[in-house]
Amino acid sequence: AKSEPYRLIAGASATITRDSFPRVAAKLSAPMATDVLELRGVDAGKVSITKPCYSGNLLADVELTGPTVVAICRPSSFEPPAA
Repeated sequence: AKSEPYRLIAGASATITRDSFPRVAAKLSAPMATDVLELRGVDAGKVSITKPCYSGNLLADVELTGPTVVAICRPSSFEPPAA
């Protein structure tokens, strides 16, 4: 990702992503978010997401700043692509 201008590296929540994405974020010195329910915007310098906190009793809108952001998304929160 250092040689390409990727703004967001995202993956579905699974064992492989929960194990490897923190390492990817550390290697890139990038901010990381887990349990993402909604990607609200990917702009220059920031990524806006919605994620649960307090055991899901509160939804927080979070902005992550940096050249690249790493996110693990809940797959059931997104609509499947049209066939």
